[in-house]
Amino acid sequence: MSRVEHAVNLFKERDNCSQAILATYANQYGIEEKTALKIAEVFSGGIARRGNICGALSGALMVIGPHYGGKKDLNSTPRKSAHDIADEVPKKFEDQHGIVFCRELIHFDLTTPENRKLAHDRKVFHNCPKFVTGVVEILEEVL
Repeated sequence: MSRVEHAVNLFKERDNCSQAILATYANQYGIEEKTALKIAEVFSGGIARRGNICGALSGALMVIGPHYGGKKDLNSTPRKSAHDIADEVPKKFEDQHGIVFCRELIHFDLTTPENRKLAHDRKVFHNCPKFVTGVVEILEEVL
């Protein structure tokens, strides 16, 4: 199964985009999937359902940390830092989707329990697999 398929399947199982991304890459960095699911849980819905940066993007940034973070090239060869890569990912996502904010991507406010129920009833998350797919594709480019 490809990483895209794995991430989309996790999203469909858990209805959480940030978990789908981090858990897809977790084992590669010595993180158990169960732990990754716990770490990423509150980043969905635009960080604690506040509608900010897309949870899939938050998951991607969590993947960039263990891949690029803490690595300084002591030689004279310039190397991209975790921050350089982390800056690229939202830009690429915005190029694909026009915006990076969850509330604008799903056109819904998730800040109240009533709105979250209504969001599920109205199936506002139907585009989220597309965002998860796009983020995995971006990660595959930059990792």
